[in-house]
Amino acid sequence: MKESDFDLATLSQFDPAKIGAYLHSHGWEVIDAHRSAEVWATRVRDTDTELLLPRTKLRDFALRMAELLQTLASVEHRQGLAIARDISLAGSDVFRVRRPIRGGGDAVPLVDGVKLVDYAFSLVEAAATAAVAPRKVLPSRKPAQARDYLEHVRLGQTEHGSYVVTIVSDVAPLLTPGSPGLLEFLDVPFPRQVTRTLSNALDAVHGALNRTEENGGFSAFESGVEEGISANFCEALSGLLLATDDEDSIILDVKWAATIPPPRDRFHPVTFKTHQREALAQAARHLRETAPEESIALTGTVTNLRREENALSGTAVISCVIGGALRQLGVPLNPVEYDRAIEAHREKRGVFFHCDVVRSGRKYLASNVSGFRVLD
Repeated sequence: MKESDFDLATLSQFDPAKIGAYLHSHGWEVIDAHRSAEVWATRVRDTDTELLLPRTKLRDFALRMAELLQTLASVEHRQGLAIARDISLAGSDVFRVRRPIRGGGDAVPLVDGVKLVDYAFSLVEAAATAAVAPRKVLPSRKPAQARDYLEHVRLGQTEHGSYVVTIVSDVAPLLTPGSPGLLEFLDVPFPRQVTRTLSNALDAVHGALNRTEENGGFSAFESGVEEGISANFCEALSGLLLATDDEDSIILDVKWAATIPPPRDRFHPVTFKTHQREALAQAARHLRETAPEESIALTGTVTNLRREENALSGTAVISCVIGGALRQLGVPLNPVEYDRAIEAHREKRGVFFHCDVVRSGRKYLASNVSGFRVLD
């Protein structure tokens, strides 16, 4: 790389702190420090290499940056432009969606490019929501932390080598002016929690697909909910595969910011094939069908009561409308609530309550029952 590869104005915008983080993450060490500059060194193939990193932006800062990039390009055998881009992203986790292109090139049909960006954002949105509270089906109204994060995440420049969409997530706490500084008290900044949830969910889905192909069930997807799997996440992955040619693939990767330590478990790029699109869609439908409807208000009539001998608590079967159809819902009740259910059944009166509803086969079961009362 030559100094002419960059104009001086561009070189003068480099951040010494980000360069230091980049050097440290690539094995360089400070061997001498002065008030205005640091000397960094590394050993490559039994040869010691040194470079000078200014601490402040003095008059010749741009020239020193050109020399630094030239040294890094020689050590890493990469183009200086690529190294400069990585340095600029040293404070950010970067999520890459790579769509291979048959015959080479770096352009895709516009309709496919729109899908890639749209569904990549949906993946990040699902990960941000699951980072706050993982669920089989994520709520349409996002938690405040997730909404704040999504307002700050950035779409990076596309990269050569097939067609690559980059999503840039700064790892420093991102706070809306005037909002409480909750993120400042987290050991791991929330943006890093999102990226970690994203990588964990991608790994979990990749493994779940393999197990589903072996046994035909979706239990692996259910067990991966705590890792970030959701119906929304699977739908976004299935959508990404719509932007590929038949018998092709999508490659997803995460590169961690250099400014904070990476997760202990190293994330490797994962590949999803076009033929897995329908399995992902089926997994999403399964998660939606088996997900509880949370804290819904129900009114109904008691049709049956069950209580073990000598037990105080019991279960009432309540006829009520769920999802637009009349269902028989099994509702576990504490002793006080069970006595109220007996009263309602005896006097043929309705009942009202809040609960979560989950479907198990053909049965509907309630949990987290609250506010159970007999209607006048």
